[in-house]
Amino acid sequence: MKLNNWRKFWLLILFYVAVFGTVSAAVAAEKKIICSKCGQVIYGTYYQFGNKIICPKDLPRCAVCGRTCTKYYTIDGKILCQKDAIASAPVCSNCHKPILSGKYLRLRDNLYSCLKCEKSGLPRCFVCNLPISSGGLVFSDGRRLCAFHSKTAVNDQASAQVYFRKAKSLINQYISPSINLNDVIVTIHIVDQKVLAEKMRSDYDKDPSLKMTCGKTLEYNVGGGKKVYRIYVLQGLPSEDFLTTMIHECGHVWQMSHKVRRLGLRHQEGFCEWLSYKINKQLRRRTQIMLLENKKDAIYHAGLQDYLRLESQKGKEGVLRTALGY
Repeated sequence: MKLNNWRKFWLLILFYVAVFGTVSAAVAAEKKIICSKCGQVIYGTYYQFGNKIICPKDLPRCAVCGRTCTKYYTIDGKILCQKDAIASAPVCSNCHKPILSGKYLRLRDNLYSCLKCEKSGLPRCFVCNLPISSGGLVFSDGRRLCAFHSKTAVNDQASAQVYFRKAKSLINQYISPSINLNDVIVTIHIVDQKVLAEKMRSDYDKDPSLKMTCGKTLEYNVGGGKKVYRIYVLQGLPSEDFLTTMIHECGHVWQMSHKVRRLGLRHQEGFCEWLSYKINKQLRRRTQIMLLENKKDAIYHAGLQDYLRLESQKGKEGVLRTALGY
């Protein structure tokens, strides 16, 4: 090859190096990987979390064990490694899997439902609204009760009588010995939703909010001027709910046996709610207190608020006198 040709060849090589080398350097500069946290160029290993790139020294640390996490979960605002996330995460009360997404529904009595179960279309517990895939109880009226609340469900007359006696004792202990039902004939009946609705039918016409009730007390004449009081309670109520309902219905028996008739429905129900509320406060039953406070209707909740205000003004004796229409 002639000298001129060699010169042309090397000039061409230098041209390509100058042009494409500069372009490659520019491209390389554009492809530098920058840590989203410290802002330094990353050479070697890096980790990507969503749209963020993190260098090894700036990896997030678990709030429990303190170790750096190449994979982490955020639960209640805390960064947790997989092991501690599984240990700390709430567990779905239906599928029993840890809820690592941080998205769930918290139900009463510290039960949880994951979003997958929420969207499943499964039948639900009539007490806590938890989706139910298996276990629990099914009643003749179609209601379902989850496994957790089935443990203490009151389903028979013998158990109901125990709670009736307990309700009377608690009323005498925490409210007043003057609310004495020992000389009154009372029978307890565990019924399904259809029977309870039949007993409540006349009341439904007065106010739709009465459909939320789980009990009903009726007075019957048995001849010779004697009366008997029948308390109908919804089958399957968990023990705390059953006791709350029984205290409420004992209030109705006391009012009926004293021939209280001129008080309006809001006053009658308000007093019985007040009885249940005061005793649950003494027993520190948080779930029952919350349920009583959160009804937000014009009969039960409004009546309870009326009696709480009355108590603050006139005391317990003033409440009892008002409850009897004095």
